[in-house]
Amino acid sequence: MDGGGTISNSTISNNNGDCEYGGGLNLQAGGTVSACIIENNECDSRGGGAFIRAGGTIINSLIRNNESTGNTGVGWICILQGILN
Repeated sequence: MDGGGTISNSTISNNNGDCEYGGGLNLQAGGTVSACIIENNECDSRGGGAFIRAGGTIINSLIRNNESTGNTGVGWICILQGILN
């Protein structure tokens, strides 16, 4: 999600690919995720489950069983200027 938007009451799961940021979810410059399940996602670099940069918010959501496989990886979530509440 780039520049805003909202995802709510959803499941984001079983995503796997050649991604650098956010296997399940990539919030760039805003966006809100609320009451979601983010699970079983994989990324090559940062944020197996979710990556947040330059704003973005994850609220009341379950984040579990995500993986980052690269040597710079942050397994379940990577936040650069965002909010996890």
